[in-house]
Amino acid sequence: MKKIKISDVTLRENSYSFKEKIEAVKLLDKLGADVIEVPKIVNERTDVLFLHTVAPLAVNSAVSCPVELTKESIDKTADAIKGAKKPVIHIAVPVSTVQMEYMCHKKPQKILEMIKELVSYAAEKCESVEFSALDATRSDSCLLYTSPSPR
Repeated sequence: MKKIKISDVTLRENSYSFKEKIEAVKLLDKLGADVIEVPKIVNERTDVLFLHTVAPLAVNSAVSCPVELTKESIDKTADAIKGAKKPVIHIAVPVSTVQMEYMCHKKPQKILEMIKELVSYAAEKCESVEFSALDATRSDSCLLYTSPSPR
């Protein structure tokens, strides 16, 4: 029998007070969300404090946190969610030609190299790494098929 996984983006998509976020994590964990997606670290002081606080509260759910496309961001995020029972680093990279050049100022081959490097690095810091290909429906299908395996 196949299992449908539930990934909740409530905390990632809404701005709640610190207390409301804590209550939301407790409730989502109790309700059985497989993954609780939290916002990426923007304000290092408050966001890291929030992640240090809520990560251990997710006893049954994974805590997934997106990163900027740098090793420094991966380091900060891995440290901030290490208290979770199931921490996940989420790397989202644009793969359509327009977004690769506009957002990352890179050509397809350099994007593939960056993906491999960041995913491999994140895997050293966290047991679970999620990769998302942004704007994939507008990318060159050959690019998606030739994406390098991180290992």
